Amino acid sequence: MRVAVYRLRGEKDDFEHEIYSTILRYNGIEVIEFDYATPDLMQILRDSDAIVLKWGHSHNEHQFVRTYLPILDFQMRKRIFPDYKTCWHYDDKVKQDLLLKQAGFPFVESWLFYDKQQALDWAETASYPLVFKLAQGAGSFNVFLVKNKIYARKLIRQMFGVGRHLNTMSLAERFGLVNKNLNKLLRYYRREIYSRWLDQEHIGLWSKQKNYIYFQKFCPGNEYDTRVTTAGLRAHAFRRFVRKGDFRASGGNTWDINPENIDLRMVRLALDISKHFGFQSMAYDFVYDETGEPRIVEMSYMYGGAGYPDFMNGYWDFDLTWHPGRFWPQYFELADLLPELSLTCPELETRTGYRHAKIIGNN
Repeated sequence: MRVAVYRLRGEKDDFEHEIYSTILRYNGIEVIEFDYATPDLMQILRDSDAIVLKWGHSHNEHQFVRTYLPILDFQMRKRIFPDYKTCWHYDDKVKQDLLLKQAGFPFVESWLFYDKQQALDWAETASYPLVFKLAQGAGSFNVFLVKNKIYARKLIRQMFGVGRHLNTMSLAERFGLVNKNLNKLLRYYRREIYSRWLDQEHIGLWSKQKNYIYFQKFCPGNEYDTRVTTAGLRAHAFRRFVRKGDFRASGGNTWDINPENIDLRMVRLALDISKHFGFQSMAYDFVYDETGEPRIVEMSYMYGGAGYPDFMNGYWDFDLTWHPGRFWPQYFELADLLPELSLTCPELETRTGYRHAKIIGNN
């Protein structure tokens, strides 16, 4: 058995790659490393029995996957994680919105325009506040509260004019996003200067999006959102509290992992959606609407990172039976990809990117 495992190019540490590789080697499986610029790449992928292609936000990775994944999945019929149906909508909130709504699942109400004048006319009579989002972005990037039609019109003219960089954010907006921590703010701008002007691997993050605009309905009164992740027909969930004086929870790094505090309606929905579409793995972000019903605001196959077991304290099966314990999502993904091998999981070191997080509840 030979498995090709993708390594993020240009990253000093790729902990998820190490987790996949460690589990596979522990079970006596040969691991072949590759990235999008590996020589003889197609031959390596052709000769592999399975492929782990965990890709992220980089423009180069998006370009690579759009080219290779349909061939690997549909033409070569490779066993691959993630497969096309799991990730074709990754990092695109508009695609996620349209996909879930057409199937009747409860995505938050939204408005999408590809015509400037139509958007401007709608903004005159829309109910505010609204939430503006670019299609791409994570950690609350490119997500803003629109309190009135003046700001809405400004955004519309920008999106149908010069456009907006994926990483565009004012000093005040960024300061709030890092919880008003000056050291974090300085680290952010140091990374920004490097990635925008010196790092050719990530230069695509500074490309512009334009000629569309997307708003979501603002759901007031939510002090947290609920992140439900599925791996096969298993689900884990935790609550993420919003920042002080803000409405966004993603990137706030304050979590409640007590399963007794989780609304099981959200777990049920997440499992049903993943089964309906055949997603191998998926993370769903839920809030409540004004009637108290769960609504999805985003989803992503890419979630958690190497630190996820820091707060993954068990999972529900498809029948909503709770199984306590420490589990690695990467192990479940590999177990489902290679079911005939009955993989076992070694003891793995946890190296988390969430070292500044506050985790409450049962862990």
